[in-house]
This record gives sequence, C-alpha cells and structure tokens, in this order.
Amino acid sequence: MALLDLIERPAAAVTEEGKLLGGNALFGALAARCGHDAPERLAEVLPEEDARAVGNAVAGGDPPATVRLRDGREAPVRVQAIDAGEGPRYGLVVIETEETSSRRAAARACAALRHELAGPLTAILGTAEMLLVQRPDLPREVRDRLGEILDNCGRISEIITRARRAHDD
Repeated sequence: MALLDLIERPAAAVTEEGKLLGGNALFGALAARCGHDAPERLAEVLPEEDARAVGNAVAGGDPPATVRLRDGREAPVRVQAIDAGEGPRYGLVVIETEETSSRRAAARACAALRHELAGPLTAILGTAEMLLVQRPDLPREVRDRLGEILDNCGRISEIITRARRAHDD
C-alpha cells in the first residue's frame, strides 16, 4: 500500500475483524520483531485484547490510547475508522514506537541545527567573498586568511549536507 509508506511510523490498514489488509515497511519491521514476517491478523503483532480494542474502534467504538507490544512495552496508538460506504469497514492503525519517536526527535534536532548554522554560515561566506572582490588592496596575508575562511565554510557546508543525507536515508 503506497499511501501507508508515506507514514513515518508503523502503520497498517485493518478490518474491524482484525484482518491486516497491508502495512508499511515500519509495520513490517515491528511484525518481524514479534516473530511474524507476513502477519495476516493484527493479533499476530499485538496481544489479542489490544487487537480486539483496535477492531472495536474500526467498527465505530472508542479507540484505545495505547497498545501493548509483544515485548511488553506500551505504545501510543491512533486508530482512524474509514467508512467506505457499502461493504466491510476498515481502519488505519498507527503505532508510535520509541524508535520512531527517537528518529523524529533526531530529525527535528538535525533540522534545527542546519537552520541555526545556515544563517551565520551564509553571512560569513558573503562577507569573506565580498572583501576578496571589493578590496583587492588587502594585504596578501589577509587575503590568504579570507581564503581559509571560505575553505572552512565549505567544509562546514559539506558536513551539514552529509548530516541531512544521513538523516534522509
């Protein structure tokens, strides 16, 4: 299910009876940690009681706030019933695991760091370039130092780019 792959948390489509219609890669990884490479029912990934609570929410009941993972940890969950008109009801289940919370926190920190570094770095680069262009009369030693500033700013820019790529992967 391509749409599920856009969700950055373990997510699956499920019927009110608990049958899995599909899940994203993160849900697949969660299922694999529970010992199921290709689960057919939500109860293979969550305890039966929690799978029933999710099915009840898909059927129109109150959604649970958390579910227990097979390793005993509790995780926040969101269940959204989808009314497709005629036919069986199904819903979207999104589980918030520690791993996805940590990954999102790291992404926010990385984005904030990039943002905080970009402004000063641009100002330093602009000033050094402007001095080199507009002040050809500067002593050779000063011009060399400005060249070092430009080189080091380039290195910092590369580090920021690598950090962004590492996070995006």
